[in-house]
Amino acid sequence: QWLPRYGVLWFVLLELGYRLPFGFVVAVQAVVLHAALWTGIPAGGAAGDLALAAAFANWIPQDAMASALVLWRFATLYFPPVLGAPAV
Repeated sequence: QWLPRYGVLWFVLLELGYRLPFGFVVAVQAVVLHAALWTGIPAGGAAGDLALAAAFANWIPQDAMASALVLWRFATLYFPPVLGAPAV
């Protein structure tokens, strides 16, 4: 489950022109998103997004990271229910 879910951000960054190692992107997401769960907000909420933006700040400009996170959220949270809705 982790590789497809955490691979989405790597793919989005790759498409935006930022070539970071796949393992690095997955590891950063694993640490940051699991830490965000301790905020008490369901699924980490915006704390995870802000922490990811901060974690990648040395490699990716803020405007590109904002776009990447919007696409990442759409692909991991909103698109799967849309695909599953016809089956229900």
